[in-house]
Amino acid sequence: MSFSGQILIGLVLFVALASLRPEAAFADNGPVQVFVFAGQSNMVGYGRTENEPSNANGEAGTLRGMVNANPGAFGFGGTNPLVDSGGDWLVRGDVSVYAYDNNNGNPVVEKGGHTPGFGIIGWNGPEYGFGQVVGNALERDVLILKVAKGGTTLGVNWRSPSAVTNRGGAVGDMWTTLITEVDGVLTNLGTHFPEYDGREYEVAGFGWHQGWNDGGSVALYSEYEANLVDLIADVRATYGSGLPVVVANTGMLNAGTLVLARPNVYDAQNRVGDPALHPELVGNVAVVDTTPFWRPPDQSPKDEVFHWNQNGVTMYEIGAGMGDAYLTLTAASVVTGDYDGSGQVEQGDLDTVLQNWGTGAFAGAAAALPGGGPFDGTVDQNELDGVLQNWGNTSAPGFGAAAVPEPALAALLGMLDVGRRRRR
Repeated sequence: MSFSGQILIGLVLFVALASLRPEAAFADNGPVQVFVFAGQSNMVGYGRTENEPSNANGEAGTLRGMVNANPGAFGFGGTNPLVDSGGDWLVRGDVSVYAYDNNNGNPVVEKGGHTPGFGIIGWNGPEYGFGQVVGNALERDVLILKVAKGGTTLGVNWRSPSAVTNRGGAVGDMWTTLITEVDGVLTNLGTHFPEYDGREYEVAGFGWHQGWNDGGSVALYSEYEANLVDLIADVRATYGSGLPVVVANTGMLNAGTLVLARPNVYDAQNRVGDPALHPELVGNVAVVDTTPFWRPPDQSPKDEVFHWNQNGVTMYEIGAGMGDAYLTLTAASVVTGDYDGSGQVEQGDLDTVLQNWGTGAFAGAAAALPGGGPFDGTVDQNELDGVLQNWGNTSAPGFGAAAVPEPALAALLGMLDVGRRRRR
C-alpha cells in the first residue's frame, strides 16, 4: 500500500469513528442555520428534567424518566442518545441555544451547547426536542435563538406591525423585544458564540408555541387567526420571504377529560394551516397538533394544565414534532445519504463517498446528489455522516431516524479488506 493510501484509510477510519459520537464537533460546513423561536411560558420552558422532591409522581413525566423507560432510544448507545455512559446529559457540539426569558422585566439569558436546561430553572421548552431532531438531520451547524415571556398574548404583547395596520392597536412590546434580541445576537454572533466567529449564517425557520392567554379573552381569540397570519408575514418581511414556519398549537386538555382547554385558539391556529383557507401559506407553514402529546396529572410532575402539567416528555415531543414538521416542509434540503440514487443508504453510497473523497464533485450517477441534499463543495465528513447515520434507511424525507452506524463501519472495514486483497 502506498503511503498516501495509508493516510487516506487512516483519515477515513478517523472520521468514520468520529461520526459515531452523538455530540459531533463544530464544523465549518457552510452557513450556521438559525431558527428563531418565540412564545409565552411554554416556550420559556416548563418541562421538568429530573426527579425533583416536588414532583408529584417521581420521575414520571421527566426527561430522566423518558430516558430510563426507553434506553434503546434515548440511553447511551441508543438510536437517539441523550446521555453518556455515566448517565450525564450530552452537550451537542453541532447545535447551540440562546434563550431569552423576559422574566417580567428582569431578563435572563442562557446560552451554550444544546443540552437540557434552557427553560425556567433548568427545565426545558420545545427547543430541546427540536434541536435533537434537526441537529440529527442537517449537515449544518444549528443555532436556536429563543425569545419568550410568560403570560403574554399575541393580540397585545406580540402584536406585529401588520396587525396594527390591519386592525389597529399598538405594536407589542415582545414583538419589539424579539427583533431587538435576534438582531443583537446575529450582529455579534462571534461574541455570543466564539465557535461561530467569522462564520456566515442564514435564518432557516421560525417556531411559535403560544396561545393560552389569548384563549381567555373573546376579543383576543376572535382575531387570533388574523394576528398569527400577520405575525408570520412580518417575521418573513424581516428574515426572509417564504421562511419555513412551524406552529405548535395549544392542545392542552382539561384534567380528567378529553376536552380542549383552549378550543378557540386551537381552532384558530389550525385554520392558519388549512390550505383551503390560506393557500398562500401552503408548503411553507406547518401546524403541529399537540393533543397527542398531552399527559394527565397522574403521569406528570404537577397538575398544571396551562403548563402541560410541567411534563418534560410532553415538551420534548412538542419540540420533536416541530422538528419533524420543519424537515417535512424542507424535505429537499434533508441529507439522506443516498448518494448513488438507489433509494436506500447502503454499500454503494459508502463506495461513492470513499471513491470521491476530497474531490469537488461526485462522479457518475451521484453527480447531482440524488436524495443527498445541499453539497458544500467537497466530498468529506458531511457526506460520510449521511451514510453512517442512515445506514439501511430508505431515502424518504428525514435523517437519522434510525441511526445504526455499526453495519456501516463493518462495511467500511470490509471494503478496506477487499482493497488489500486486490493489491496482493
